[in-house]
Amino acid sequence: MHTLRNHSLLAATILMAFAGVTSASAATLSVGPGKTYAKPCAAIAVAKDGDVIEITGNTTYSGDACSINRHNLTIRGVNGRPKIDAAGKNAADKGIWVVNGNNLTVDNVEMYGAKVMDGNGAAFRLQGAGFTLRNSFIHDNENGILANANLNSDILIEYTEFGHNGAATARRTTCTSAM
Repeated sequence: MHTLRNHSLLAATILMAFAGVTSASAATLSVGPGKTYAKPCAAIAVAKDGDVIEITGNTTYSGDACSINRHNLTIRGVNGRPKIDAAGKNAADKGIWVVNGNNLTVDNVEMYGAKVMDGNGAAFRLQGAGFTLRNSFIHDNENGILANANLNSDILIEYTEFGHNGAATARRTTCTSAM
């Protein structure tokens, strides 16, 4: 009985040690004026799977377009909503943030100005699986969100406003009604 208890105690200790390693490996990267990273894409470039990127709000980040290749990232605006203005830049000729990683959560950002050569520029171009967008404002892009056909992916959007997205040709609509 004593040996069984020691083995159980040893197993519990090992599990707790692994749990500590997992949670200790995630980092929080700070973005903004006077922070470690001046722009979100600088933090995205060095992020590891599972990290959290906090972007200082009430600040505009111009021309900050990039690909997101990590998994299980959280990107969130803090102390106000950061504004990500494409300002004529794009990632991979697809949009502002091209998401190749899986399970990205974005919370409290404003994104605008996505334009590319083929008229299909998106604030978010989703190529991975699993995307959550919360508390955000996505506007004045050729596309707000453009996703690949992926039956294994879920997209969750909560408390987010979209406005004035769509290429110039897509903005023109004709309404007819029969009397």
